[in-house]
Amino acid sequence: MCALNIESGDPTIMGVSCSVGGGMNIAVCAGMDKPLTMCIYNLSDSHRILRVKIPEKCRFGDVWAFRLSGLDFSKYTYSFYDDSVVFCDPYSKALSGCDKWGKRKPRSVFAPCVDYDWEEDEHPSIPLEDVIMYTIHVRGFTRHTSSMVKYPGCFEGITEKIPYLKELGINQIELMPAYDFNEIIANPPYPANGTHIPQDSKEARELASALKAERVKRKKISINYWGYSKEAFYFAPKAAYSGIKDPVRSFKDMVKALHKNGIEVVMQFYFPAFIRPQLMTDCIRHWVLEYHIDGAVIMGEKLPRDHFLTDPILADTKIYLRGLDELPAGHRRNTALIQDNFMYDMRKYLKSDEDMLRSFTFAQLNNPKEHGIINYITNYYGFTLNDLVSYDRKHNEDNGEENRDGTDYNFSWNCGVEGVCRKKFISRLRQRQIFNALSFVFLAAGIPKIMAGDEFCNSQNGNNNAYCQDNPVTWLNWDQLSKKKEYHDFVKSMIAFRKANAVFRQSGPKSMNDTNHVGYPEVSYHGEQAWMPHFESYSRSIGLLYTGRNEFYYIAYNLYWIEERFALPKLPKGKKWKLIMDSSKGFVEEEAPLEDQTGIRVISRCVVLLKAVDTADSTDSDKTGSDNTDSDRKDSDKNGSDNADSRNTDSDKKQSDIADNDNTAPVNMDPENTDPGDTDPEDKGSGNTDIRDTESTDQNTEIKNTQKAG
Repeated sequence: MCALNIESGDPTIMGVSCSVGGGMNIAVCAGMDKPLTMCIYNLSDSHRILRVKIPEKCRFGDVWAFRLSGLDFSKYTYSFYDDSVVFCDPYSKALSGCDKWGKRKPRSVFAPCVDYDWEEDEHPSIPLEDVIMYTIHVRGFTRHTSSMVKYPGCFEGITEKIPYLKELGINQIELMPAYDFNEIIANPPYPANGTHIPQDSKEARELASALKAERVKRKKISINYWGYSKEAFYFAPKAAYSGIKDPVRSFKDMVKALHKNGIEVVMQFYFPAFIRPQLMTDCIRHWVLEYHIDGAVIMGEKLPRDHFLTDPILADTKIYLRGLDELPAGHRRNTALIQDNFMYDMRKYLKSDEDMLRSFTFAQLNNPKEHGIINYITNYYGFTLNDLVSYDRKHNEDNGEENRDGTDYNFSWNCGVEGVCRKKFISRLRQRQIFNALSFVFLAAGIPKIMAGDEFCNSQNGNNNAYCQDNPVTWLNWDQLSKKKEYHDFVKSMIAFRKANAVFRQSGPKSMNDTNHVGYPEVSYHGEQAWMPHFESYSRSIGLLYTGRNEFYYIAYNLYWIEERFALPKLPKGKKWKLIMDSSKGFVEEEAPLEDQTGIRVISRCVVLLKAVDTADSTDSDKTGSDNTDSDRKDSDKNGSDNADSRNTDSDKKQSDIADNDNTAPVNMDPENTDPGDTDPEDKGSGNTDIRDTESTDQNTEIKNTQKAG
């Protein structure tokens, strides 16, 4: 071993960095009232070989900075000791002793000054309005044997799945924490009945010993699967996620491959309250500069949000923030807010809760000019999309907390049967509800986000708080992809539709005025009569008309438990309405426009998407839609904002209008509803009403009864 030299260093560069004159510059923040000692270990066996007391001259306030030379740094690791505790460098760029999932003895590694060939890597720089966001847990994404990758549960597994991501249409992945967090959870000393026992008591020690023995007996350990840990090394990629035992290279290879395929990488960071603001900012800068990530999802307490938003180095980096309602004007539009409002409002409307139309339409159109809004109906916390329509209640028994953990406010509906069900009408209803939910997300104005696996009905068996489940409950089962192909195909088609139609991708709010000078506002509301929506508390259906310079789209949302008729706005000469998507079927290939251009019947709990297409014979266009003349929307032309407050004072008109239009072609009636013994027995009012086995119930009688309940 060479003679070790130590001298005063640069306190402005935290952690370990290569020194200009050779050796390493090391700077660490520690208390000024205690001396600091550096412990050096063999990399091969973690045996401590040296303790170095840092001279007082190397202290700059609370920062100790020194230059170290005389070592072959590639052979050693290090930690610090301040006369009370041994700790690793918070700015560690790499760690040893953490390469096996569930086993940790961390030591800071002297990160070598090695260049990486980025091969002229460039950020895809996708505008916020064009982003299709896809949330991935690195381990769970490919850990299951069905993933058929060489390195399951690793960064390399994501790289191997790039062709799948491209084929689906994803252009941005959001990684749950991929820095080196502590995944091992020590069981808290609490008895089963929830009575608190002081942690320093004899009872607590006995209980902790019993719990440990039980874990050994079951061959289980408690795991922080998600990664939101108070003990983390924010500058180091997680070693257990590297298939080649080189997490730095693994992560960089993954990012470079994703960028080559036009896919951005954003990563979640959770900062507890005790983390210094400087460390937070340094962390995001480090991942942007060193690992070329495209954005950061920043979560935690006491966040220095202005630091991220005004940092000149991060000016082109996407910053996604939680816990804010809005941002002040003046920031670049590289920032988006993460809010649960959309998720809960969409869930309530999906299950037909009362008085949700105003919240629904606001969420669908919410798209501030100053920043983006991320829209999702499921997230890592809560039910998966499949479980959202399959469970009324959480089922977290396997978490070991007597089902007391996780939220009780899921706003879900099991469609009549709790959990797995083989009844055809239940399966069809659940599929329609999933397609409805996906339509809410991808046709809304904000940034659409889905959880990995939702596109092929991934399930967690009703667990809405799977933070500790490192097993097939949270691992994606890729066999579902072939079993649930119709769901995957629907998501793929929905993404392709959104990408192809700029009307649904704008960098600001839509206007209720005719800003495109086509005779129609950019967005307008409709109901049983064109230009006359219903926003009463009992209403659960609405039509939205979107227009561009030469584009017209109409979306009929019917979350009633009965069929509804929507009047269609009259189109300009030479255009007709054509069916594009029906959530009871999926995307359709209709060769001809609708036979009836005046209105459309939409079955219960269904979303229908229409597009205006050019027709060779414009005469028919002039003849149809006689009940939807220009005078019907004169008030909207004067002031589009009045559209949202329109009312239909005749409450008896709703059903009579349907009866008076029996000649309207039911173009999107469920083709499978031909067997009276397999009719969808929709609930009679609330979306939470439990459905019983009513296979012998006549459909007409069922609809008649539900009209009374509505």
